[in-house]
Amino acid sequence: MKNFKNTIDEIYEFVDELLGSFIPGVYFCSYFIFTLYAFWFICIYTYSSYRPNTKILIFLFCVISYVIGTMFRRSNSREPDMESAQYIYYDSAAVDDNDYAFAELVTNEKYDKIIKLFNNFIENYDMKINYDAKLICNRQYKGPFKGRIKNLFRKAEKKKKFYRSKPYVLKHIYLALVNRLSELDETSIDQIEEINNIKLFIRKSGIEKYSNICVEYPYGNLKKYLKERGFTNLAQYVDWENIDDNKITKRSKSFVWDKKLYIKHFSSSDYGHLQKIEAHIRFMNAMWHANKRLLRISGLSTFVFGLSSIFSYIIKKYSIIKKLNESTLHIGAIKKTVQFFTSMINYFLDKTFIQGKDEMQHRIMLAMLISAIISLFFFLFGVIIKNTIINNYHYQRIREIVSILMVYEIIKKEQTVKKQNNETLQKTKKRKKYKL
Repeated sequence: MKNFKNTIDEIYEFVDELLGSFIPGVYFCSYFIFTLYAFWFICIYTYSSYRPNTKILIFLFCVISYVIGTMFRRSNSREPDMESAQYIYYDSAAVDDNDYAFAELVTNEKYDKIIKLFNNFIENYDMKINYDAKLICNRQYKGPFKGRIKNLFRKAEKKKKFYRSKPYVLKHIYLALVNRLSELDETSIDQIEEINNIKLFIRKSGIEKYSNICVEYPYGNLKKYLKERGFTNLAQYVDWENIDDNKITKRSKSFVWDKKLYIKHFSSSDYGHLQKIEAHIRFMNAMWHANKRLLRISGLSTFVFGLSSIFSYIIKKYSIIKKLNESTLHIGAIKKTVQFFTSMINYFLDKTFIQGKDEMQHRIMLAMLISAIISLFFFLFGVIIKNTIINNYHYQRIREIVSILMVYEIIKKEQTVKKQNNETLQKTKKRKKYKL
C-alpha cells in the first residue's frame, strides 16, 4: 500500500528518508575527517609519495555516514523529548497560564500556598538550607540572557525584568531541601528532628510533584492539555485521565500506532502527510544523538589538543617564555597573556623551524593546535544545534500527536457518515423490494 497518491510524493518520501539519515551521519563523521586530515596533511603529506584514491574515500565516507546516521535516526526519542520538555517547563520564559501535555502546571493559589508554607517553615525552624531568598520572593533574575543566548543581542530586552517560571522556583526549593537531607545523618539524635521536619514539609506541600516531571510519549496529561486548548472533541479519544494513571497500559505508543494504522487503512494520503511530520522528528532525533556524542568528543579534544600544544610549546621554547616574563614584568596579566599566545602562533607559523632538525616535532605541534581550533569550532556549533533542538523538539512531538488525532477524527466521522448512508440505502432497497 502506497503512503502517497502520486509519484512525486513517493520520491519526496524516499529523499527525505535518505537525507534524514545521511546528514546527521555526515555531521558526526566530518569532525573526524577534518581532524585526521589536519594530521595527515601537516605531518605525512610531504614525507610520503602515496596518494589515496579520492573517489574510494568519498564513497566510504558516504556509506559510513549513512550507516551511522541511520543508527542515530532509530535511537530512542525519549531522551531528547525529556530534555526539551524540561527546558520548556523550567528554563524557558515564564508563561504561567500555559498547561503542559506531560505535567500539570501549578496554579497561582497552589504556588502561593507552597511559598507561604516554606517561608513559615524557615522562620519556625533553625536550619542551614542553602537557597536563594530573592528568587523565592520575586522570581526575578538579572542578566540579558532570559534563558537563551539570542537575547544577549537585543538591546530593548536588556532593560526588561525577566522572571523564572513557577516550576523553576519550586524545583529550586525542593533541591535545596534534598541537598540538606543528604548532609544530615539519620542516626544522629540531634539531627533526626530536622530530618523529620523537612520530610514533613515535602509531603505536606506536595512540592515533589512539580519538581520531578515524567515525560513519556504520548504523555500522561494529554487529555487535560487538549481540553485546556479547546480540543474537547479530540480529548474523547484519549483513554487515560491524568498523569497519575502511569500504570495504565492504555497510555503507550500502541495508542498512537493504532490510530495511525486506522488512518493508513482508510486514507493512505493522509497517512503519508503524517509520516512527513514524523520524518522531521526523526531527523531532529538523529541530530540530537549525533550532536550529543560529538559535543563530548569535541569538548574533550579541544581540552586535550589545546593543552598538549601549549604544553609542548612551553617545553620546546622555554627560553622564549623566560625572556618574555623578564621583559614584561611591568605589563598587566592580560597583555602578557596576549603576547604569550602571539609568540606561540608566530612560532607555529615560522617556516624556518619547518626546515630544521625539529621539523616533525614542529609539525605535530602545529597539527595539534589546528585540531584544537577545529574541535572548538565543532563544540560551539554543537551548542547552537543543541539549544535549537531542545527549544523545538517537544513542540514537534505535540504537533504530531494532535495532528494524528485530528486526522483520525475526520476519517472517523467520514466513515460514520458512509456507514449511515449505506444503511439508509440498504433500508431503501428493502422497502422498494417489499413494495414490489
